Amino acid sequence: MTSAPTALRRAAIVLLIVVAYAAWAIMDTNASGMTGAHWTSLNIFFNLFARLEPVPLVALLLVALATWWLARTTPVDGAGSEWSPAALGPAPMPRAVLALAVTVTLAAWAIQRWVMHGFPLSLDEFNTGFEAAILEKGRLFEPVKPEWIAFVPAIKPVFVAWRGSDQSWYSGYIPVYAALRAAFAFVRAEAWLNPLCAGVSVWLVAAIARRLRPAEPQAPLLAALALATSAQFLVTAGSQYTMPAHLAANLAWTWLVLRDDAPSLAAAAVLGGLALGLHNPFPHALFVPPFFWRWLVQRRFTRVALMGAVYVAFALVWLAWLRMERGGEPGQGGGLLSLFAIPGLEVWRLTGMNLVLLFTWQSAAVAVLLLVAFQREDRLVGVERELAGGVLLTFLFYVLYGSSQGHGWGYRYVFGVLGSIALLAVAAVPVVVEALGRSRALLAGRAALVLAFAMIMTRLVQVERVVEPFARAQAWVTGLDADVVAVEASAVWYGRDLVRNDAALSRPVVINGSMLNGAGWGALRDRYGARLVLAPADSLVAHGMVRTIPRPRPPR
Repeated sequence: MTSAPTALRRAAIVLLIVVAYAAWAIMDTNASGMTGAHWTSLNIFFNLFARLEPVPLVALLLVALATWWLARTTPVDGAGSEWSPAALGPAPMPRAVLALAVTVTLAAWAIQRWVMHGFPLSLDEFNTGFEAAILEKGRLFEPVKPEWIAFVPAIKPVFVAWRGSDQSWYSGYIPVYAALRAAFAFVRAEAWLNPLCAGVSVWLVAAIARRLRPAEPQAPLLAALALATSAQFLVTAGSQYTMPAHLAANLAWTWLVLRDDAPSLAAAAVLGGLALGLHNPFPHALFVPPFFWRWLVQRRFTRVALMGAVYVAFALVWLAWLRMERGGEPGQGGGLLSLFAIPGLEVWRLTGMNLVLLFTWQSAAVAVLLLVAFQREDRLVGVERELAGGVLLTFLFYVLYGSSQGHGWGYRYVFGVLGSIALLAVAAVPVVVEALGRSRALLAGRAALVLAFAMIMTRLVQVERVVEPFARAQAWVTGLDADVVAVEASAVWYGRDLVRNDAALSRPVVINGSMLNGAGWGALRDRYGARLVLAPADSLVAHGMVRTIPRPRPPR
């Protein structure tokens, strides 16, 4: 069994390796031109990595060095002694967790309004709103106005699916999250969906910790803090991504399963089926297999069969939706498996960068604790091993994906298991107290909270600087007094993302001018005359966009 000080030293070594790798990756991506504004490259992942990670990496380096030093020195107040729940002082009141959950909800709402400017930077975020507006009308698909059918390739937002059979369009994602957005929009509360998912997640992770570790009264608040101090958690909660709903669903599912009664298990099965359809099945489908394996080992075959039947029924519905989307356009197909491949060297380099983001967008203390938890499996209780399995399965699965996440804050593909990471961090707290002693552990905890707050503020500034130029340019385009705005999309970096027409094609219709030929321009001029306005690259750059540069030629 790995001793507590050894586990801490090994965690520090891993973080030092992560920092060294990240420094190399930043230099390499800059030197190779992968961060430049090339219009043919969807390279914002590499651009954001090189721009945003240096400062947090310095903080992670200092934490790694401090952890190494603390693990090698000898405290005088009981290091090496058996862990006692009293080691961290009196238990916090449940109201502290509730206060934290409310604070997170309000903070996420504020982030959405003032950091994100209410703007869905990624077309993944925009897409669910596109479908929500259709669902609000009681439809699944929106017919495209006849005069625009010939221009669909140039007016269709990215990820929106086109149905040639009935000349309509709709979201290419499974629609449960879009339905939630539609329901919140119906009561004029759409901006509260993700913040509420975040607040509920904080409450749920504390409730799960209470059930897993009833003898450790500090565990609920520690779990809530571990989640709430994640910059990735807070920033994404202020976005319009589906990820906060995935996290809340996974935590609610875990809480129901831990209740272990028939009504709760039935509710968990239905919730799980719906979670598969939030927007794509993977965040939940990768979370639950360790639990099903546990039940098989325990010979709970009836439970596996009944819950499995519910999952299969829902999966067939969502598969039908995806097959409908995949068959919407000629030549569009290959299925979900076409997105995956055997990883090559470039994929492994990308995997390393994803691992860096997993650590740098969490509290540095959680990064240390997570690494300790994976070394001290003997300290895991209840379903914590299954939670650890879900974290590993989720991360390793996306090694096969072979492509970057594109836009995103932190490593967004693991967002659905951030609650598991928080619970595993709590499981490692006794090991750290055992290694450092009570007084130094408390001091380290307080320092970690201060550092986490500083890193969250740093991330908010970084994110606002990324989002604001795109939001400003989009507001200018859609605010023009015109019926049609043709954007010079290929002349500015991610200019194609400016094409964000709603399903009803409200005025002004934004069209990708770079996709129009002479006949197309002529038809638009004949129909709209002076109501057709060009948004040239110079104007887009003046309002925040970046002009594209030629892609560098590879050396001979």
